[in-house]
Amino acid sequence: MPKVTVSITFDRQEIIDNLPYALICDVVHGHVWSTRERKAFEQLFTGEEKEIADKIVKQSYKWRVKTGVPDSITITAQEYKIWMILADFCSR
Repeated sequence: MPKVTVSITFDRQEIIDNLPYALICDVVHGHVWSTRERKAFEQLFTGEEKEIADKIVKQSYKWRVKTGVPDSITITAQEYKIWMILADFCSR
């Protein structure tokens, strides 16, 4: 049976409203992490999820510091879930 992938497309304003790129960037890149915090972060995700989370962190930095938010983006439902897990972790 084929694998079904659900994708979500956001326009520029929806990215700003729904993807917490600024929070993630500010916390990950603007904070000195304790060993406990780093370990907790590493335990949030499995292998593939960790790769996606790393991509999101890099993307957040790029949008916040270098390029600004793009006109649109399409992500999978799994990627959106990881955005929300990262946001929850960073808001603690």
